[in-house]
Amino acid sequence: MDFGSRHSTRVPLLNTRHWAARLIWAREERDWSTEDWKRVALSDDQYLEVNPVERFQKLVESMACRVASVIKARGDPTRY
Repeated sequence: MDFGSRHSTRVPLLNTRHWAARLIWAREERDWSTEDWKRVALSDDQYLEVNPVERFQKLVESMACRVASVIKARGDPTRY
């Protein structure tokens, strides 16, 4: 088997100013309610998942189909 290595994405490290700004923001917003977080527009167009149970359930339910796809592809990458 050929196990290829994977290189992680390199991102700039936080400098002291960035670190301090994040800490101040986190302290100000630590008591936000679920309703407060619903009004946040995330920059990557994703939603805040308050209850991950549904997502986990969908993954479990689709497992048989995904395993069958991998077996059919003989272990090669698939799109499920």
